[in-house]
Amino acid sequence: MATEEVVDGYITYSELSAVLRNIEKGSDRVKLDIVGKSAGGRDIYLLAISDCSTLERLDDYRALASFIADNPDEALAMLDEGRLEYKIPTYIQGNIHGSERGGTDACLSLIRDLAYGRREGVAEILENLIVLVVPTMNPDGRVTDKWSNDNMFDLNRDFITASQPEARAIISILRDWNPLVMYDLHGYYEEYTMDPVTEPYNPALSVDLYLKWLLPMAGRMKEELERAGFPVTVPCLDWNNGWDGYLPIYASVYPYYHGAFGWVGEACPVTRIPESDIRGHYTAINAGMRFVVKSRLPMLRDQIEAFRRWESRMNGEFPYAYIIPMTERLQADSLQAAKLVDHLIFHGVKVYQANKDFTAGGIDFPYGTYVVPLSQGKSGLAYNMLFEGKDLSYEPGLPLYDVAGWNLPELWGCTRYKLEEAFEANLISVVRASYPSGEIPYQADFAYGIRCTTNNAIRLVNKLLDSGIVVQRTVGPFDYKGVFFEAGTFLVPAKQQGLISVLNRMAEELHIQAHCINEPLLVESVTLRQPKVAVLYWRARHDYWTDEPVGDTQYVLQNLGFKVDLVDVYNIPDEPLGYYDVVFVPDGDARKIWTLLGSAGRRHLLKVIENGSTYIGVGKGGAAMVNEARLIDAAATVIAMDTVKTGDTRYKDGCINGICRLDYNQQNPMTLGYAGDIYAFVNWPVVFSVGTGVEVIARLAQRNMFVAGFWPGWERSQGAPIIVQGKYGKGDVILFGILPLFKAGTELTYRLVANALFRLPQEHSSADS
Repeated sequence: MATEEVVDGYITYSELSAVLRNIEKGSDRVKLDIVGKSAGGRDIYLLAISDCSTLERLDDYRALASFIADNPDEALAMLDEGRLEYKIPTYIQGNIHGSERGGTDACLSLIRDLAYGRREGVAEILENLIVLVVPTMNPDGRVTDKWSNDNMFDLNRDFITASQPEARAIISILRDWNPLVMYDLHGYYEEYTMDPVTEPYNPALSVDLYLKWLLPMAGRMKEELERAGFPVTVPCLDWNNGWDGYLPIYASVYPYYHGAFGWVGEACPVTRIPESDIRGHYTAINAGMRFVVKSRLPMLRDQIEAFRRWESRMNGEFPYAYIIPMTERLQADSLQAAKLVDHLIFHGVKVYQANKDFTAGGIDFPYGTYVVPLSQGKSGLAYNMLFEGKDLSYEPGLPLYDVAGWNLPELWGCTRYKLEEAFEANLISVVRASYPSGEIPYQADFAYGIRCTTNNAIRLVNKLLDSGIVVQRTVGPFDYKGVFFEAGTFLVPAKQQGLISVLNRMAEELHIQAHCINEPLLVESVTLRQPKVAVLYWRARHDYWTDEPVGDTQYVLQNLGFKVDLVDVYNIPDEPLGYYDVVFVPDGDARKIWTLLGSAGRRHLLKVIENGSTYIGVGKGGAAMVNEARLIDAAATVIAMDTVKTGDTRYKDGCINGICRLDYNQQNPMTLGYAGDIYAFVNWPVVFSVGTGVEVIARLAQRNMFVAGFWPGWERSQGAPIIVQGKYGKGDVILFGILPLFKAGTELTYRLVANALFRLPQEHSSADS
């Protein structure tokens, strides 16, 4: 592990364990657990703090928290009749961004207060609340003094995708405890800046209840902060826009959908000063906790009311249910569908399965179909994970703070149906999804065919190549015994020693059906080899924004089984690129990357591509770098607010992003295995004008292109080329104006990148080999 970077004035992560264990040993008010591990394998600590009799009954209170969410009408009646004996859980976390350090130390100050203190208010907190504290959510970032974890992910954007172990650990706390309030401690702004947020508000949020309690709590905090000498900003009151909580990807917004009044505080000043940083957060959460104690019963009543509204489908505004079928007739990708079902269950959404055929919305669904009724206590969360999103381009209260469009079915490439009207079905509750069976039906005489229609097919092929198994790929489509196989089907020649046991094990593990082919095929194929991939890394000193595109690129490609090395642009050409088959330049800032390469690095990069390596560039970094490097006859335009003429000054600082539909070239090898619509995510989209020798792989759809997000004037970009390719010398150049690997959540477009990686010059096989 990395040597810890010590920052004067703050506790180090290496000291934290002993401090917390000593507090637990010295106080009967504290219970310490390890709730998970970071990407780097470091412990994430959770403390439960209350009076000692409560700590002996934590399981009972956790069960009661679930009961309240699942039975809000009964819980309200019990509360009104004085029968709800409940210690109300609250949750506090610090240090989600590792370099925003003060939250951890402020948490420690509060922990010591509650563990040992006798001051006014401590006894009342212990008597009425269960205080749950994660002092550092991001141990990796604390050790390295970086925003991100060791996977270079911003954990504060991962609370729907839940790709990172730290986010999954916190989600499990929120899912199981349904805390009344959640405090998330950040930094750094010019003034102490805190919730409530600005418009637009999410359609699943009970805005009246949110503002009813967050505004007066913020007022109490503001009084204490100003008394302590801190200037304060409350965006809901002081700003028109730009600090919204529209999407539940953030750590302080996601808890709304577990019933929590979520709150985030940004310490001040911008320059990190430990004493100010720690004292500001401590002052805020101390005031907030006292407010919650005084207001706990009416706040609890409104938390239960929020669950009641979700159970009533937001008074009928939500659909009746979402349906996720599993049969090939109705489902684009049954593997992704099963993964989505498990993902919903992990988050705490109730999912059911039909044990008989049924009809809904005029569609016949077979038994085994999954149903997500929206009449449940956490339907707000289900809705956010399953609805198609909304085009917010011309909504009031914009621009948004960050990402504006996000959903799972479109971005994961699976099918779900929205049913507005009630229907009858025999349903049973499920705790895990049933995956398609993976197997080899019998021993083949010629080859095993594996269709490239799901990400697990890529994983399987890379595992086979790792094991020394020969794998080929067809150049065109073919039919075998009445079964159609798309171009790009993988063929595993049957006559290989040890193949059967290896392929059987991997097919079962990855839920892949291998088809037996018993005679030579009249189709051309190529023999695959694993590409050696260099991902350019341009981390400027203390520039944490550059971590994210590199992090998601490395994480996704490795998860798919590709071999990836990070190559620092500062070290090129001293660290030569000629060893690599592919040079992958992620999103970022094209001009900055080109500058950081330096003249020697630029010459080396161009020579490597000219000699036959593939260049893959993504987004406003790697794709827009075509304007600097002149790799192919194409010009890139980055769509940003200064290129969008709306005539409305509210939009000048907005971040254009969201979900788009693509029209793709079905004859291009990069689109192998894609049968239906390709949905893609854009963030500062890059479109191209193309000249001689440049092929358009995908365009933005000609009509109804924009699905969800924020892109004023998107209509003018319909039909524009957004993925293109050409030649630079002997090398291929492939430019993505979309973000195909964005935050490990855009799984439908992973295979576009995998296909690009497998487009290396390969050994051709005869049609009947």
